[in-house]
Amino acid sequence: MSDGTAADGTAADGTADRHRPGAEDRPPVPAGRPADPVTVLIDRYRRLCGRAVDPLEIAAGLEAVGVTDRVAARFRHRDVFSLAEELHARVPRDDGPGGADGPGGADGPGVTDGPTGACVPAGTGGRGVRAGRRFLRGCRAAGRYLLPGAACAGAAVVLPGAVAVGHGPRALLPYAAATVVIAAALALCLRRGPLRAPGGGRADGALCTGWLLGFAVAGGDLLAVLLGAPRPARPFSSSALTVLTALALAVGPAALSARRFAARAAAQLGRSRGLEEFAAGVRPLFAAATAAFGLALAALLAAAHLLAAHLLAGRSVPAGVLAGAAALGILLFLARLLAVHGFPGAGAAACAAACAAEAAALAVAGLHRLPAVEPRLRPVAEFLHDLGPGGVQAAACGSAALALAAGACRVLARASAHRAAAGAGPAGPPASPLPKELFT
Repeated sequence: MSDGTAADGTAADGTADRHRPGAEDRPPVPAGRPADPVTVLIDRYRRLCGRAVDPLEIAAGLEAVGVTDRVAARFRHRDVFSLAEELHARVPRDDGPGGADGPGGADGPGVTDGPTGACVPAGTGGRGVRAGRRFLRGCRAAGRYLLPGAACAGAAVVLPGAVAVGHGPRALLPYAAATVVIAAALALCLRRGPLRAPGGGRADGALCTGWLLGFAVAGGDLLAVLLGAPRPARPFSSSALTVLTALALAVGPAALSARRFAARAAAQLGRSRGLEEFAAGVRPLFAAATAAFGLALAALLAAAHLLAAHLLAGRSVPAGVLAGAAALGILLFLARLLAVHGFPGAGAAACAAACAAEAAALAVAGLHRLPAVEPRLRPVAEFLHDLGPGGVQAAACGSAALALAAGACRVLARASAHRAAAGAGPAGPPASPLPKELFT
């Protein structure tokens, strides 16, 4: 160009444009490096930058391929967020479907409201209409999250009398029907809202969740029978169904905690000026979200304990069963939170480990009377008898939840785990990694 400036905005003397975002805080250009190294990122990740809603999405995408503040310094930026701001400013926006300038966007003729993308014209009644729609959406969401608890409460009331239906396999038909209804209500809650996982979740995670919930309902009685207790009259006890109702009602607090955590993490992403600062701010938010859900679950279990003591003629829920249900609820919440933020494998592995521990306990209880292995398994069987059915579940799910919480505290502190909360659309992660020499 005639004014001594290159086409990409770099001055002819090898210095970058001072008006570019973050240019005033850059270190000097190292010897032997190109005058504008950011063009390497622009060429590699033009699609990501062009479809990004804001610089935060670009920062999360770069962080997903290992770009740290140290790597950003090689591009003459103080941190990844400053580098993302320049990429967002220099790459033209993609105005395709879902872009920033689409209908109802920043330059659209109206305000987009709701998942359908309906555009509410700006006018006198626009704010009231949007408030009314938000209220209706909130009512629908509240009703949706109450469905699993309502189904479990109905099962707890109806199923104790289902033994009169018949004997043998016929007696299990009402329980099978209740299981299908509860599973359908739970699936409805997990397909939409803050508990929806990208891609719909994993099949192995769903199978492990079914095993854990089944053990919470019937595993205690089965373990007791294998250890020598008399066989119960009904497949599922009323106290177990009461605990299952408390766990089902905890879906609502789980959704609320997940939503608040995502919103606060997105706000922290906007305030942070570096990956370390963001990670330090998100860890307390994760601890607060987990603690809030734990308190809500404890309140529901306490209510179930009092309700069972009142309705079941003094036969309250044992403390071990309540502890096991609490550990199971925390484990399922952490697994779903990780799945929502794009890490379903960790939660599925933790649930599988808990399932393996419970299956091992049932196997020991079933084999300890065999003459060939009785001397070796007798101490383990006695330990399981002293621990109790609820203690087995508390130990299995509690240890898995502790390990999963430690991993989630590290994983959810990454900016790339909050791309959806930061407005990430269909751009996806960067297609190709950076050259290895930039990381050395």
